[in-house]
Amino acid sequence: MCRTPGSGSTSSSCASPRATWRCAATRCTCISPIRATSTRAASCSPTSSRWSATAARRRSGATDPCHSLFFEPAPPPPATPAWFPPRIATTETTQKNEKAMNGFYYRFALGVVIFGAVLAGCTGHDRPPLASDPDRMLRTIEVLASDSLGGRRAGSGDDLRAARYLEERLRDAGCEPLWHDMAVAVDLRGVDEGRRQALAGPWLAESRNIVAVVRSRHPEADKLLIGAHYDHAGRYRVDVRMPRIGLHIAAGELLPGANDNASGTAAVVELARLLRPYADRFRRDLVVALFGAEELGIVGSRQLERMLRDSSVRIGHMVNLEMLGRMRGDTLLLQGGRIADLGPFVARTPRRDTALRLVAEPERLSMGSDHYAFAQRMIPVSFFVTTDHATLHRPTDTPESLDMQGMKRAVDYIADYLYGLLTADRLPPLRIDRRPRAATMNNE
Repeated sequence: MCRTPGSGSTSSSCASPRATWRCAATRCTCISPIRATSTRAASCSPTSSRWSATAARRRSGATDPCHSLFFEPAPPPPATPAWFPPRIATTETTQKNEKAMNGFYYRFALGVVIFGAVLAGCTGHDRPPLASDPDRMLRTIEVLASDSLGGRRAGSGDDLRAARYLEERLRDAGCEPLWHDMAVAVDLRGVDEGRRQALAGPWLAESRNIVAVVRSRHPEADKLLIGAHYDHAGRYRVDVRMPRIGLHIAAGELLPGANDNASGTAAVVELARLLRPYADRFRRDLVVALFGAEELGIVGSRQLERMLRDSSVRIGHMVNLEMLGRMRGDTLLLQGGRIADLGPFVARTPRRDTALRLVAEPERLSMGSDHYAFAQRMIPVSFFVTTDHATLHRPTDTPESLDMQGMKRAVDYIADYLYGLLTADRLPPLRIDRRPRAATMNNE
């Protein structure tokens, strides 16, 4: 029974022993299995919760209109998990916790990024941005094709001065070059009409190859060799003979050799610079070679191939670059005689510049450049060359005649091609069931 103070009224609707009273806000409510009624209870504080008000009265033993209420305390809140962040109590604590959580999230995100980068580097799925610099390549071409180097004819001494310049360029690219000296035969003819004597025969002169190695973590694997010849024809000769007075004049215009083959030489130096920082991803060493005396019959490449073979150095693939500075219709030609998987490998190599038109000829191979010295020894080769040879061995083969943007597109593709060869588990094998068809430098 609940009596409301001041009213004198008494509610007996909770006479049933099964009924209970509950105090909430300003009302005492009778909860009965049959019906529920409520009366005003002024002593129930409107600002106190039913738990705190009733519990305090029960502890003090005070009587009030609701002293006989049966009140079940509210269940305690669930325990906080140990891994859950603590409840924020003050502004200072909030700021500290926010800083701590921000630092945690930052370190976590940074760890994910680093782990992803390491994983990508280990799996080889990503390709670095191998972008060549046409201005840097042009500067190398201008020096090689300058009048001061006299056309870089093998055995003239001009080619040795060009070799010393290229040594410095390789050092700038982060490679330590080695010399491979050799002797070459040059023609010597003399006439003494007064005494009816003549001299004709070969004369030995010095030339050299320049070699550098970018080492990988797998020195036991077959190596990849990339090369280009740096020599040229020298001067366009005009012979004037007057036998009766013993006069023999051999003179002519300078053949600068900007496209043939200062362009391929500059490309090799640039590719060494681009690829060297990723040597830790290579599955094989990269051998960089600049050949001398190519114009005298691929002498330099034959000598280097023999030296490597005698030293038990296994070359698994050779890539030769020739005349990359003049493109016809943005076309880059790739020949690879006897390579079985050249087509699928080319298809897997990304082409960053869609303007480049790549023509792959796996069944054809020119015999007029340095790759042929290796192909004769059954070593797989890739030969990159452009298709415009209008200035070949002419005085018009100058740096001004080159298409440097087209050359950049070609070198960028070759960089991705080389990166694929250097990081592949296996190199494209050789087909020995057929011989490659011979092709001229003009692809005829």
